[in-house]
Amino acid sequence: MNCLEIKKSIKHILNRRGSLPSIVSSNKSLQDDLAGKRFVDLPDSRQRMIYGDITIFNKEAFHYYVFEMIEDALNRKELPVLFDMFILGLSNESVSFDDRLTLLDKNEKQTVLKFLECVLEYITTSKNVDASILKEDYQKDIEEIIVFWRTIQ
Repeated sequence: MNCLEIKKSIKHILNRRGSLPSIVSSNKSLQDDLAGKRFVDLPDSRQRMIYGDITIFNKEAFHYYVFEMIEDALNRKELPVLFDMFILGLSNESVSFDDRLTLLDKNEKQTVLKFLECVLEYITTSKNVDASILKEDYQKDIEEIIVFWRTIQ
């Protein structure tokens, strides 16, 4: 995916954020994997597993890691199907989602929205097989998630 504007915004957000959260989740496996580590420092195979765990991050971990995860997604040449759980994890139906939104400022919310819009554009215009699968299975969900993020701006 090529979303240069989002990449610039992500760099700014990542440069001004605080320290790594010491508590990530009540899930022991996730806690062991991420506590004291940056997402980008994990092996690719573990990153792929953690994308789907975004729904069980506490609010501090969500705020810290969501932008590293978006940056990683944007830096991949293709949008793998593995991102479906990550994208669905940004929905208003996600567990304790409102609590996780409290740490996001207006610019950060706008960046997440632009990422979702970029994903929607990719899956509706790309000829890639993974994009076609996402379009078929998740286009409506992504459109609804975008509406949600627009309402909280």
